[in-house]
Amino acid sequence: PTSRRAPTSNPVKNLGQRQDVSKDCRSTAQRTTMTDEFISDYLKPEIRVTASIQNHQLKAEENHVDNRLSATDDNRKSTTDNRIATTDNRKATTDNRNLTTDDRKLTSDNHVNNNIKSEEFSGLAPSPKFQRTNSLRDSKRKTEKGLSKEAVDALQATEDYTKVTLKTGHSQKAVKEVEGGKEQTQDTLLLQIKGKLSMQTRLVATHFSSLNAHDTYILVTSSHLYQFNGANTTVMKKSKGTEICNAITMAKEFKCMADRATILEQSRGSYMLKQFYQLLNTNSENDQVSEKLLDDEDFEQEMIRDNLCYKLNAETDSFELMEDLSGRRLKHSRLRDNEIYCFDYGPEVYVWIGKNADKSARRNAMVAGRQIFDAKQRPSWGVFERVAGGLEHSLFREKFKDWPDVNAKNVLAVKNPCAPKKDKISYAQMEPCDVHEMRRPLPEKPPGLVLEMTDVGRGTGLPTDLSQDIFGHDVETTGVEMWRITDNSYEE
Repeated sequence: PTSRRAPTSNPVKNLGQRQDVSKDCRSTAQRTTMTDEFISDYLKPEIRVTASIQNHQLKAEENHVDNRLSATDDNRKSTTDNRIATTDNRKATTDNRNLTTDDRKLTSDNHVNNNIKSEEFSGLAPSPKFQRTNSLRDSKRKTEKGLSKEAVDALQATEDYTKVTLKTGHSQKAVKEVEGGKEQTQDTLLLQIKGKLSMQTRLVATHFSSLNAHDTYILVTSSHLYQFNGANTTVMKKSKGTEICNAITMAKEFKCMADRATILEQSRGSYMLKQFYQLLNTNSENDQVSEKLLDDEDFEQEMIRDNLCYKLNAETDSFELMEDLSGRRLKHSRLRDNEIYCFDYGPEVYVWIGKNADKSARRNAMVAGRQIFDAKQRPSWGVFERVAGGLEHSLFREKFKDWPDVNAKNVLAVKNPCAPKKDKISYAQMEPCDVHEMRRPLPEKPPGLVLEMTDVGRGTGLPTDLSQDIFGHDVETTGVEMWRITDNSYEE
């Protein structure tokens, strides 16, 4: 069918043309419905048949695939069941073999035990054959279990350790508990370092009044270690104090658990000084350190004069005064390892026991030493201690003039990168200076100082080398600058 277009002119003007257009539209709609009815009547049955055939084919293929998958799964399950059955059979066979072996072992053991019992019952000793069999059997048990019979018995044993009491033995605590020989120690110690030629380290009262601006002090507590340097103290005293502090921290002497010493300078002032003064039982914050000067040489002579040395008499179990060892500063070589000595230093009394001293005389030595300590009026901060040979603390070692340095025993090893391969490490040996070389007179021409390729002599007057350009000019030093360098900083 063909469709007609409406005229381009206005249809309102021509009413007849509008009626023709409506008729044409009706005829076109009727023809379209007739075509649809023809397709539905003649073509739809064929399409439905084709679709049903395709559905049957798809269902057949799906059923075939499902059958194949189910058959494969059944085969796999049957194979797995067969393998499990084979494994169970193998395990059963192995268990049967183990049972057979155990039965054989039990039979052999019962046979050996019966033979041994029969021989013992008859009064005969077991034959070497059965003894050898027992040893072989024990060795097999050891190798099988990895432990010996004694170890197994020890692991299976049960002990009640609450009923076990340990023996005290010969220890420091046992010596303290000896009647009449109890030690007297202090939790807080204040050591004074004073002297010039023969440096003395002495125990003083733990009080603020003991401080002096011309000496060095060391305060030892259970958790702190302080080194107080007076405003006018010398370098030698500071060095000796540092040495003693290092020995205390390394060996944890006097039960001090501090890792390092705190250095306090009176001239600088620090917030740590307040804590240091509080430990010394100061009465007021306005207290000042004494500036009284006591000659170091007079102090040395006075301290050494009061030193007393006693030696234990094994027959009478009492100490006898040694005149040749008293009133002087002893040497380390005068001590004998098989003897027991008692040293009286005023507020300090020590009983030194040698390594090879008689054990029966050691406790009697403490009782005799306590009698010496109680014979004089001692201050409340005094100490009476037992010192074992080889375990001396720094306060006792400082009483001797030539005690070997514990820290210097280890030779300093210095790696030399230029050393040959055979000698990879060169050892530095410390030797004393030659006194004769030091006492030689100075040369007529004194040494000079060379600055920027110019000899300025000693800083005053004419230079030593008169061949320089400054000939005829006097040299005058305008100023000297000095810096003090510490571990982390420096100051001018």
